[in-house]
Amino acid sequence: MCNFTVTCSSGLSEGAVSRSFSCVTNSCDQSDTHSPGHTDSSIALFLSGSSIICNHSNHVSWSQDTWDYQQECEKKGIKDDKPAVIRFIIFGVVTFVVALVLVYLFFDLKRRKRMKRENLEETVYDDVQVKIYLS
Repeated sequence: MCNFTVTCSSGLSEGAVSRSFSCVTNSCDQSDTHSPGHTDSSIALFLSGSSIICNHSNHVSWSQDTWDYQQECEKKGIKDDKPAVIRFIIFGVVTFVVALVLVYLFFDLKRRKRMKRENLEETVYDDVQVKIYLS
């Protein structure tokens, strides 16, 4: 989770708008709004995609400033949790497959030892007969 407060002002003492945001993964919620002062200008602060946009306009001009909140949250070490979940799932699957292979090898080794022992027990040895011929 990434929490931050953005203040948008014209810099001309025409007022300001502040908003707090709380973002998780790719979605943000607005916590509160504080707009001190009331003038002839219009200041708007809103969220669009991964950006916070500040619009300022009056009867003479219009300006816009954009701030990418995802980059700022990533700088703070707050990143999307999806890659971690994917890594965890891959780790789990790989561990499961390795465990299955080890169990198979264990039982295959036991089976081979048993078959070898059974083959030795079934082996019939001929008696050696010695015949001596005298002439």
